[in-house]
Amino acid sequence: MAETIGQINILKKAIQVYTEERLDYIKPFFNSEGNYFYYSANDTKNGDNSIHPTSTSTCTWILNEWGFLKEVCSDPTALRSTILMSRWSTANLPEGNAYTTSIVLHALNSLGATENEEKIKNGLDLLRYEIRSGSGGITLTPDIPGSGNSFITFWALTSLRGFPEHQNCDEEIALSLSWAQAQVYKQVALFSARSDLRNIHQLAFAWAICEKFCHETPITKEIRALIIELIFNDQNTDGVWPTYDPLFNIREQGAAYVYHFELMLAVVWALENNSDDLETFLPNIKKIIEWVKTREIILPSHRGWSINSDPAVRRVPLSWATAEVLYVLCRIDKYLSAIHRNHVFLQLVGGLPSEQMPKDTLDDLIDMDILNEPRSVKAVIKGRIIDPIIEAGSSLWNRKVNASLATILFGPPGTSKTTIARAVAGELGWPLLEIDPSHFAPRDGSGLEIRVIEIFSYLEKLYDTVILLDEMDELVRERDEGSDRIQRFWTTLMLPRLSRLRSKAQSIVLVTTNYIKKIDVAAKRFGRFDMVVPIGPPNAKGKIEKLLNELECPAVQAKEWLQYISELPSKDTFDRLLYIELPILIQAMDGQPRTKESFSNALFKIRSKLYLQAEEDNKYWREFEQMSKDFTRL
Repeated sequence: MAETIGQINILKKAIQVYTEERLDYIKPFFNSEGNYFYYSANDTKNGDNSIHPTSTSTCTWILNEWGFLKEVCSDPTALRSTILMSRWSTANLPEGNAYTTSIVLHALNSLGATENEEKIKNGLDLLRYEIRSGSGGITLTPDIPGSGNSFITFWALTSLRGFPEHQNCDEEIALSLSWAQAQVYKQVALFSARSDLRNIHQLAFAWAICEKFCHETPITKEIRALIIELIFNDQNTDGVWPTYDPLFNIREQGAAYVYHFELMLAVVWALENNSDDLETFLPNIKKIIEWVKTREIILPSHRGWSINSDPAVRRVPLSWATAEVLYVLCRIDKYLSAIHRNHVFLQLVGGLPSEQMPKDTLDDLIDMDILNEPRSVKAVIKGRIIDPIIEAGSSLWNRKVNASLATILFGPPGTSKTTIARAVAGELGWPLLEIDPSHFAPRDGSGLEIRVIEIFSYLEKLYDTVILLDEMDELVRERDEGSDRIQRFWTTLMLPRLSRLRSKAQSIVLVTTNYIKKIDVAAKRFGRFDMVVPIGPPNAKGKIEKLLNELECPAVQAKEWLQYISELPSKDTFDRLLYIELPILIQAMDGQPRTKESFSNALFKIRSKLYLQAEEDNKYWREFEQMSKDFTRL
């Protein structure tokens, strides 16, 4: 398991050399005056103002999916107009052909265009017609029987599905699914027989159609495993795939083929819900990365990748090819992260992330007021953590989200700090990884420092995970003159790793502590933690509702009971009652009449047993009040 994690980390590091600079690769291709992307680096140098619709469209939808389009194009509306008014043609294909139309419509859809534009409506109608004419598979050579192309059909379906307001296209999708399934089985048979008629691109995109456009894929787990094996067995030693049948022929230039990384587009889309299947093929992923490294073209003004089929641009970067290479690398990086996350969970908690998915929600929590603050705990957690991430698509993968990603929750034992972490994970649909000091105990003869470095190296590469560092005050204690050498070592070791974990901004980190004064002042600084939230007793309203429910009293009595409690001499006792202590109060009322008087008597009876009130001078409560005043940061 550790070996696999190591392999994945090496691959991810190699990929991120490119993905972390992906905008720097694509920006030089953008013509800000004309609002389009140049086809090649030569065009930017020669001042070629002709618009290449598929190049512009490919760069557009990829940047939009990353959430970075506005960092390249300041006016997406003008870009949309440019694409819409361009001539939808590629090479010598006629205007309005299915190939160009499919890719252009996908970009326009990503830019928020609707079918109200006549040109878009006509394009969608064309794709529906071509699917029906080809019995499910679109072809650019209708005079050749059986020449339906899964690559073009895939893009056509993507565009049709992207415009839901267009007339119902379920019939066309069903027709294409049936055709694609037949193509999958046909190509599997042809590859098994080593037939000259086999075509890896036809297989890959037919498979992607079945996986992406069907509610329940017709491809069984066994067939999927066979398809992936066939695809990677067909990979050349240089990392890419052989050339098969052309998409179409270009007058005076020759044939146009599916680009190497367009095949990997099919693979990453088909594996969207089954990324674990890539784990067996890590050596093949390494080959792909090696191809990326060796085939990168670096010029003074541009970096990127090109195609071999066109001698005129073989040695200059192309915008669309560069964007596709980077897109595939980003997807592979994400899938490797998913595999890595599986191994980390197995290593640290003995189960897969899918087994650590809390069902809790914020509605399950009794809310807590924050001293001297108008907002409640639930309002702060919802507004600063949950809502911004949900608005970003419930994912932090490759996104910059203005949310609190690292928070300290402090307060007495039994105040639902762990339950809050479960609710955050439940609201986001993320797994919860609980880490406590016992996880850092050295093992297998390794030292303490090695174990800390190992665990944080795991945590730093997690994404879309709620990481709960429970009771961590013992690991980042205040470094003062009274602290011993080992404790100072612990704190010094942990602090930079907490900073790095926050800076990765791929997961939510929640640290819980009962006694925040013990935590080193450097650990509490902004930069390591965005918020410091006091978690005290639930508010009176929430406790009353819980109490009445447990005592089987009518909920309508809540307002009456709240008024009664507000007038009690023992009001403070109830206000400081912790969530975990509610059962003690309920037990004290066992066998007593369900009256306010018996409630008051029970409250007085249990006062000496309550954590915040056990001392005559309310020592613990006064400490919590002071810590809330000194350390709260929202």
